[in-house]
Amino acid sequence: MKPYAPYAPDTLWPLLAAAVRDFVDTHGFTGAFVSLSGGIDSAVVAALAVEALGSSRVFAATYPSAYTSTDTLGDAIETAYRLGIPCPVVSIEPACRLLADLLPPPAAYAGAGLAEGIPVEENLQARIRGLLNMTLSNRHGLAVLCTGNRSETLTGYCTLYGDTCGAYAPLRDVYKTEVYALADHCNARASGTPPIPAGVIARAPTAELRPGQKDTDTLPPYPLLDRILSALADDPDDPLPPNEDVARQAEASPTEVLRVRTLLVGSAFKRLQAPPGPQLRPTPAVPEP
Repeated sequence: MKPYAPYAPDTLWPLLAAAVRDFVDTHGFTGAFVSLSGGIDSAVVAALAVEALGSSRVFAATYPSAYTSTDTLGDAIETAYRLGIPCPVVSIEPACRLLADLLPPPAAYAGAGLAEGIPVEENLQARIRGLLNMTLSNRHGLAVLCTGNRSETLTGYCTLYGDTCGAYAPLRDVYKTEVYALADHCNARASGTPPIPAGVIARAPTAELRPGQKDTDTLPPYPLLDRILSALADDPDDPLPPNEDVARQAEASPTEVLRVRTLLVGSAFKRLQAPPGPQLRPTPAVPEP
C-alpha cells in the first residue's frame, strides 16, 4: 500500500499535452472536440488540447439543461473565449423532454419487483451530450476528448455512453486534486489573461444533474477521497488492502473507506468500457466484492 503521491503539475502538464497530440495525430483526426460544462475538468482538458494542437484544431460546445446555472454556462463560454476556440451553445432540454416522454411509465413494470433507480433525467442528460459529441466527431473528423478524472472513474461517478463517450481520456489517471493543481499551473504560466476563469476553480464541483446537486452528495470530499483511492488502487502488489490499513494510511474512518471500497468494486464494469488515456498509475484489476 502506497501513500498518495500527486504528480507535480509542471511535470504532468507537458506529459498530458504530448499524449493528446500523439493520439490525435497518430489516428488521423482533424482535431479535438471537448464538451465544456463550465467545470474544472473540461476546462483543463480544453486547455491541454489547445496546448497540444493549437486553438485552430480544437472545437467545443456547451450543452445546458434545465439545471445548468447561469454562472456555469457563463464560465463555459468564457473558457472557450479565453482559449480562442468556437463553442456554440446547444440546449439539450427539448431532447431531454422528448426522450423522457418516450419511456414507458414505471407502472408498466408494476409487480416485477424492480428497485427504484435514479431519476430518468439524470442519465439522459449525460447520454444526450455524449450522442451529440460523437455525432459532431463523425461529421468533422474530430477526436472527442473525455473529461473524466481518476477519482470519478474509480468510484463509477460517471455515466456509461454519456460522459464516458469519446476517443481519448487525458485525465483518466489524474486524481481530482491533481486537476485543480493543473488548473492553477495553466493559469500561472499564462502571459496574459488566465485561460481558466476563477469561477471554474472556485465553484464547488457539481454535475448539475438536479437542483442543488453537488459531488459531495455522492462522494467524500476529494482530498479525502483521493487519499483513500490511492491506498486502495495505486499499489499493484497490494490491491485492495484491508480497510483498517487504508483508514490509517489515508487518515480516514473505516466507514469512509468501506463506502469508497464499495464504489470501487461496484463500478468495475464501467472501467472495462472506458476509453484509453495516458497510463500514469496501475489499472485496478476487476475486484471481487
